[in-house]
Amino acid sequence: MGANALRTEPWIYLKPPKIEIDYRKCSGPLQCRCCQTVCPQAVFFVDTVTVVRSQKIDPNESDAYKIKARFRDRCTACDKCVQACPEAAIKVYTPGT
Repeated sequence: MGANALRTEPWIYLKPPKIEIDYRKCSGPLQCRCCQTVCPQAVFFVDTVTVVRSQKIDPNESDAYKIKARFRDRCTACDKCVQACPEAAIKVYTPGT
């Protein structure tokens, strides 16, 4: 019997959910971070998109930062991020839906 056979969580054996972020709606991820704050699995992080060597990036610049679901394989599709997003910019699709 392998180590995975002892696990009881049903989501372990499924494909990770698909997470879509509408960047037209998510305009201030560095200031907001609601999804990042409520996610119990720490799926989200804020990534720097604009990089200019030896210059500080303005946190108010709308295209300088993006929230990303880098650790999508940790997602359990609890939808806390969807409910917390004030801009309704996040959608989570579970496999088979």
